[in-house]
Amino acid sequence: MVPNPSQGIAAGSPEDFARLSATHAPSGATLPPDSPELATVLAQVTHQYEQDWLDQPVPALSGRTPRECAADPTRRPDPIRLLDTFPDIDEPGAMSPARLRAALGLTD
Repeated sequence: MVPNPSQGIAAGSPEDFARLSATHAPSGATLPPDSPELATVLAQVTHQYEQDWLDQPVPALSGRTPRECAADPTRRPDPIRLLDTFPDIDEPGAMSPARLRAALGLTD
């Protein structure tokens, strides 16, 4: 399942959480959804997804990557507008528009 950036990675199903928990829990133990360990793993997965997203073609950017658009003065407004549509929520699994803007050099 590819996460929807507007929903964040945490928008996955309970099965997604169980799979993530089983993959990263010691000795195959299942971590409860509110465990600090699972939150840490989810933050790491989210950060990696954000880094990967920066270099993936995005239909809303005419098939260009966010990084390509940010580097092109004529397209620089495009990723700014796109990131303005992302919800600005601070919870595990949510993509951070502020982190993405910083990674693209789009901060004020």
